[in-house]
Amino acid sequence: KCQQEEWDEVLTQCRLALEINPRSVKAYYRTGLAHLARDRFEEAKDALMTAYEIEPKNAELLGALKRLKQNMANYKVRQKEVFKEMLSGHGEDEAVQET
Repeated sequence: KCQQEEWDEVLTQCRLALEINPRSVKAYYRTGLAHLARDRFEEAKDALMTAYEIEPKNAELLGALKRLKQNMANYKVRQKEVFKEMLSGHGEDEAVQET
């Protein structure tokens, strides 16, 4: 389901897997990926850090944590750009309305 990017189904299956085995690194990892794909950074971080506590040397997990950090930084940059555009665009709208 991860490869098909069916994130709701991924989250459901991972939740069920964690009910059976609360220490399933794979389930936490895939839960983290699903949240990361939706820019839900706090939920992704929680899931990935739980997996990291269980298996700190997992290479795929370390890669996902790096992607999380990168995506969070990129999101902040995009957010600042959008706010700047909104503010600068807002000023242009007022100038057009006054003329």
